[in-house]
Amino acid sequence: MAMPVAAVELHVSPTGNDSNPGTQSQPLHSFAAGQKAMRSLKDKLAEAVTVYLHAGTYYLPETLLFTAEDSGTALAPVTYAAAPGEDVVISGGMKLDLTWEPHRDGVMKAKAPAG
Repeated sequence: MAMPVAAVELHVSPTGNDSNPGTQSQPLHSFAAGQKAMRSLKDKLAEAVTVYLHAGTYYLPETLLFTAEDSGTALAPVTYAAAPGEDVVISGGMKLDLTWEPHRDGVMKAKAPAG
């Protein structure tokens, strides 16, 4: 059986913007925006949809949840994939931008936000 070709592509990048259309030259920024854009397209199309995540780390402020809305069909699958040749990390952690300062005896310290 022949595999369907990705007829529709959405692009997401940590350097993108969630108000972008999700093209390769104007990618979305967040995983959630890519998921939302895919959901708005998939019911209008009878073609495969691929959401490409471009290189970088995607921090998830909420639990990533896939539901029936995220499913495709045998002839029109929905696929999430790293862009070819790019390294992608999906992290449930929080990015901390800390200011480190000397404490004592070669030990450094930084104040972390609550939570």
